[in-house]
Amino acid sequence: MKILLKDNLILWLEYKEINKGKEKIIKLLKTYFQENEDYKILNNNEFDINNFCSPIAGEQNINEEKRGAHNKQYITVSPDCFKELCMHVGHMYNI
Repeated sequence: MKILLKDNLILWLEYKEINKGKEKIIKLLKTYFQENEDYKILNNNEFDINNFCSPIAGEQNINEEKRGAHNKQYITVSPDCFKELCMHVGHMYNI
């Protein structure tokens, strides 16, 4: 099972700007975690919304996810990676 880090989750992690937040998260992931085991960064061709929600919800959201997404990066993480990522983000705010 993987967790998709969508824009609202990046904002929840207290990043004010989504693009800068994504950049910082990707930097943290590359520093502390193993790609393909703990996380994946997918482009529009590799990403399939149906892997992250029920088929009915996927059908409703697929057009929304693909609209204007030719350069979009999708970040997926394992549940354990997400927990540790939250600790790293929290630690950054306490410094």
